[in-house]
Amino acid sequence: MKQTGLSDASRANAAASIQLLPIQREDAAVLWHHARDDDAWVTPDRHWQTWVAWVEALLAAEVMGWSWLRTVSITGRLAGFVTVRTVEAALLPPETTAVECGTYLLPAWRGLGWNALVKQATIHFARSVAGMAAPPDWCLFVVPEDNHRAIAAFRSLDWSWSMELGPGGSFARFARRKSWEAGRPCVVFGCRAAVLAP
Repeated sequence: MKQTGLSDASRANAAASIQLLPIQREDAAVLWHHARDDDAWVTPDRHWQTWVAWVEALLAAEVMGWSWLRTVSITGRLAGFVTVRTVEAALLPPETTAVECGTYLLPAWRGLGWNALVKQATIHFARSVAGMAAPPDWCLFVVPEDNHRAIAAFRSLDWSWSMELGPGGSFARFARRKSWEAGRPCVVFGCRAAVLAP
């Protein structure tokens, strides 16, 4: 692994220690308490009610089969959360299916080698629950261009990714939509879902 903290020999055991679990209200409170001052926090402000509304919107969308929110449990300890959302066909190339994946690790769990393993677990999860007749072709991760830490983390991963910047590329329409939603330019990292099939 290119990231520190886990040896190759322990990688399989480490991966097996990761569970993605339905979020509970107490989980939401713990996540907010430990991460609300984090620069990489996911909501535009740090208010509890904003976070609760964000969580509830994702849970409501899960009922419709549009998105999924799961906590990350590592050796039984709450370490973060992941999201998986279907991407509408109009934003994708013809004959292509994709989901947007997101991962968030609490600050205490960063830099220890868990990033790649959590992303791998997220992709496995996306392949199994994405509400499609077949697993998606692509798993897409969106990162603001100015989030240099997150971009560096993607570049350290030891499997094949495509990275798209600017107006060109296969996922240009999706990137434009996400940049508009975020209010700033975003980078799209794409991984063929089958690359990390279990």
